[in-house]
Amino acid sequence: MRDYTFCETIQTMIPLPERIKLASKVLLVFIATLGVIYGFVCFYAYLWLQWRDASGLLLIPLKFGSPMPLLGAFDYAGMTGVCLGYLIKYSPAVLRGYKTEKRLPSHPSGEYANRLLPERCQIRITEEVPETDAQDLDLFSPPKISPDVAIPCEVVEIRGETPVYGPPEARRTLAEQVLQIVISFFDRLTLCLKRSDGLSKYIALNARRRALVAYLATRAAGAKVLPREMLKKMYYGLTKDSLYTDKSDIQREVKEACLQLAPDRAPISLFRRRQNKRDYTELALSPNCLVSIPDALKEEQIFIQHVKEHPTTIHHPGLKKVRQDTEEYIRVYGRGFLAHDLEADNQLLPLDRRWSWALPLFRQHRRFHLDFLAYAAWREHVAIRKATTCEEKRTSWRQLQKIHRASAFAAIIVEPESEHGERELQRFLVACLRLHDSKAAREMFALYSTQMRQSDPSWEPTLRTSQLLAAMQKPKTEALSG
Repeated sequence: MRDYTFCETIQTMIPLPERIKLASKVLLVFIATLGVIYGFVCFYAYLWLQWRDASGLLLIPLKFGSPMPLLGAFDYAGMTGVCLGYLIKYSPAVLRGYKTEKRLPSHPSGEYANRLLPERCQIRITEEVPETDAQDLDLFSPPKISPDVAIPCEVVEIRGETPVYGPPEARRTLAEQVLQIVISFFDRLTLCLKRSDGLSKYIALNARRRALVAYLATRAAGAKVLPREMLKKMYYGLTKDSLYTDKSDIQREVKEACLQLAPDRAPISLFRRRQNKRDYTELALSPNCLVSIPDALKEEQIFIQHVKEHPTTIHHPGLKKVRQDTEEYIRVYGRGFLAHDLEADNQLLPLDRRWSWALPLFRQHRRFHLDFLAYAAWREHVAIRKATTCEEKRTSWRQLQKIHRASAFAAIIVEPESEHGERELQRFLVACLRLHDSKAAREMFALYSTQMRQSDPSWEPTLRTSQLLAAMQKPKTEALSG
């Protein structure tokens, strides 16, 4: 009676050399099986031709007084059975490329994860043995410990694939040293090695290596990227060795940062380790990496999607909540998705650019952001129409200043949408005109024109923008009437 309570069935990939060796054995056994069957047929065909006057094969031993034909049949049947059994057992593994094994679970969970284990106790797969052998096995078994000295144990750490057991207090101590690599995209790509107790360290990489990490982080979780895909997108004209060199250098930087932040722990890997080959890594991020997209931006995108799909039935949050969310979204969004890296990339020659693949993602995040700012501006205009006091109107106009300022600058970064940016600039100037804030209008126009002329040296403001700027210079009463 076997007790495999702690066993789990896993599918282990067969390495290519071992698979080729096993396939050659299966092929040889298959050829041997055909030979045995062919010999069996030829043997009895010969007997039939020699003694065709016999009434049947079973009467041959009685006629000649010899059991050799039957013994030959048993030999052929035995060899055929052995060969067929070998083929049935190993052929599926060769065809599928993996084999099924039983082993202890690497991450105990459920009712077996936490239990009382005696100190120095090990979990073993046990079998019942005869009583005669029990005394001999006792000589090699661990010393028995009284239940009175047992201590509560649970899984406190996973080292590689091996669970480490200890008292519950040890979990809290070790958890303070858990390492994780946090990857964030907004403004620029950053790699931050963090410990759960708050300590962190940023990892500095050059543009091409940061682009490599960013591209892997934007793929689906655990998705593997082919080397030729990376060579096509950011390693123009370079060999595969350049890609592998960058991988090794990135891993070395991560290892050095791990040793500085947690010298008592084994360094973690940025790239996923290849199965059955722990010294090799694939073009995919390891489970130690956390791709960080702020929750505020996720909520913003979900809300805008609902507004587009159900514009008449959606429940609109309160004005105070909208204002709080708007300030948080503007702060978190910053300049945009990888905006700093894309701006620096645009200044390079086409063959030196590493971030062109990120432009569709930048446009997508910017469109969600501009749509939410347009929704927030609409809510402020509704509040102005319903306002009963001058102070409420001034509060809404100040909020409109922030919204149109953020929207104008977001529209002209990386890939300028000049028409949208100019409209937002004009709306900002209108808000300044309502608040009689000529200083903010001049500062905004100076920053906006500088940003636009960096991408288009021939840019000039439209007639409407010039009229609003001129209105800011008029006396207060005349400006209001205009």
